[in-house]
Amino acid sequence: MAGAVLGTLAAGPTGRMLSTFDPKVMEIAEKSPTLAAQLAKLEQQGGWTIKLDPTSTSYYTDFENGVIVINGGATPQEIVGKIAHEVGHASHGDTFVKPTATMTRDEFVKANVDAVMPSEGAAQLNAATVRDEILKAGGPDPGIPGSQTAAYQSVYDDYKAGKITRAEAIEKMGNLMGNEVPRGSTKKYRDNYAEGYGDYWDKYVAPGRKTP
Repeated sequence: MAGAVLGTLAAGPTGRMLSTFDPKVMEIAEKSPTLAAQLAKLEQQGGWTIKLDPTSTSYYTDFENGVIVINGGATPQEIVGKIAHEVGHASHGDTFVKPTATMTRDEFVKANVDAVMPSEGAAQLNAATVRDEILKAGGPDPGIPGSQTAAYQSVYDDYKAGKITRAEAIEKMGNLMGNEVPRGSTKKYRDNYAEGYGDYWDKYVAPGRKTP
């Protein structure tokens, strides 16, 4: 029976989108109606792939190439938590603010950091929602990415109880994410983003301007 169920799942959107992962990942992900629907939508949109890369030091969403990369070294349920976060980014949409002819470096950096942090909040809210659904379905705990699980869960509980709006939940979770320190870094997420957008400006924008 288990084999037949997995075979059915593998033939559906969740299975096709997660075909490079351990079958347990697919099985756990399917327990979340939200994540299953999002995977189906990404497949329907076309151009999106989700792949496991054991050599990667992080997990991320590459909007330019339509790829969600998940690093290894985690349990199947933890991988589902990472997928839920990144699918949250993909569903939220690309937030990159293109530089204008009159924009300064500082304005470019600020505009992009201000745009990307709500995406981080939406990604965490998505992870919390998926976690709730999987646990209710009797699945293993995928957790919520990051080091502030209790704080993220508290925001989600308030949102679920109707105490705060979705926009407020996203803002709160985005602020929490801004204080996370990524693995291998000594800087907070918000500062890492600022540095990254600054580097982008220096490499791709400044060379074409007389006064960067």
